[in-house]
Amino acid sequence: MMPSLMIDHLSINLRSGTDNLVSEISFAIKEGESLILLGQSGSGKTMTCSAVLNLLDPKKFKVSGSVFFGETDLLNSSEKQRRGIYGNQIVYIPQNPMTALDPSMRIGRQMDETLRLHSDKSRQQRYNYILRLLHDVGLDDPDRVYRAYPHMLSGGMLQRVIIAMAMMLDAKFVLADEPTTALDVIHRNGIIDLFSQMKANGVGILMVTHDFATALQLGGNMLVMKEGKIIESGEVQSVFDHTTEPYTRSLIEAYSLSCAFMIKVNNLSKEFHEQGTSNELLAVDHVDFTIQNGSFCALVGESGSGKSTLAQLMCGLLVPSSGEVLFEGKNISLCRGKQKQVLRSKIQLILQDGKGAMDPRFTVYQIIAEPIRNFRKLSKKEEEREINDLLTMMELPEEIKLRKAHELSGGQQKRVCIARALAAQPDVLIFDEAVSGLDVLVRKHILDLLKRLHQERKMTCFFITHDLDVALYLADRVMVMRCGKIIEDRTFHGSTDCFTHPYTKLLLHSIAPYLG
Repeated sequence: MMPSLMIDHLSINLRSGTDNLVSEISFAIKEGESLILLGQSGSGKTMTCSAVLNLLDPKKFKVSGSVFFGETDLLNSSEKQRRGIYGNQIVYIPQNPMTALDPSMRIGRQMDETLRLHSDKSRQQRYNYILRLLHDVGLDDPDRVYRAYPHMLSGGMLQRVIIAMAMMLDAKFVLADEPTTALDVIHRNGIIDLFSQMKANGVGILMVTHDFATALQLGGNMLVMKEGKIIESGEVQSVFDHTTEPYTRSLIEAYSLSCAFMIKVNNLSKEFHEQGTSNELLAVDHVDFTIQNGSFCALVGESGSGKSTLAQLMCGLLVPSSGEVLFEGKNISLCRGKQKQVLRSKIQLILQDGKGAMDPRFTVYQIIAEPIRNFRKLSKKEEEREINDLLTMMELPEEIKLRKAHELSGGQQKRVCIARALAAQPDVLIFDEAVSGLDVLVRKHILDLLKRLHQERKMTCFFITHDLDVALYLADRVMVMRCGKIIEDRTFHGSTDCFTHPYTKLLLHSIAPYLG
């Protein structure tokens, strides 16, 4: 008979107080099943997990109830009995990986010592096994990770190391406390896939999380916790679809808001016929990504990588060969008439050639006024006030209104193009090499302007550039494109350790020092 992990009427109190931190919690997990403990911070999730693992200090906490692993009551068993279970048949993945690793030891040595204690593998076998596990959790250079000290790796990389360590031991149950918190969306999905594979191989999983996305991906059963109590239980998708609990509904609404996207690109490709030949050039090659509402995303790649083609597909200026671009859930290639006009007002493209993007017959005033007249229908007085406000925002003098494109500097042309785009009051701004060809000082001024606009207006921005330094300066998410494919997609928090692809690393080595 397969052992199960059964928690019965578990309660936790501070010995110095009377309030229950966790009150009468009961649940069971069998091998091959998953159970999600969902709730906001302070709901008692981690406390429950710590009690199951016997990690709470008995001088500070009073724990009652029982925790059974098979026939063994872990709360009332000997240290010898628990030692044969914890770290062997039941393993723990903590929220903060730094607390689980010795800062004075290399990663490989720590993993090897653990494996040596729990297996009869030879040294070479252990080494090969560890490298394979590090690769399986998404670490592209496992030998470098093996030889690194913990402080040399990012938080997300360390979290994946801890998950690899948990997978080493062929445990029957895994208790994971917010295991995907420090990971970008790509590696989060990969780790959830690994947990799903572990479950398929008969491992029971208890996962603590506040993230509905993680819960929905892993699936299984779920307990919703609030103030130390279970207020709702059921299959994850069923709770998500049918909950009547106000607290659970508030968590679902918060999740839905956080993952709302403006643009979704699904399996997008674009082929061009090569003139004078029968060849087809695949400029964009089966690309998938989403751009969330209010985000600042940068796309980096060398000339000819497909960036500008992708921008035009996203604006509806080109029709895809296959796949689709969704804006607020609508396929932009299918938009016609009024829908297409609304789309053009909501997504504004700022091109590389500022001068070429402006009608040479028009004054600056007329150029900025055009989208106002097309999309907003303001009075003459309102129009003039709006244009003056936009010029002030762009740090352009009022007298520039009467000039034409050829009378402006390169930096002024770019600012006028941005002002024109903003005049339409768009939801999304797409910049295609918007600072290319400008001198260093002017470029810096425009980049600072874009950062300020994003912060003040909470606009969704998609910035295309061949300069990785510019992308890192502006964006909170960086995608790298090469030969029509997205080869890397990372959330950027200030450390370039998140980038792992050799091509991206090559780009990093070429970064100019003034922005890097």
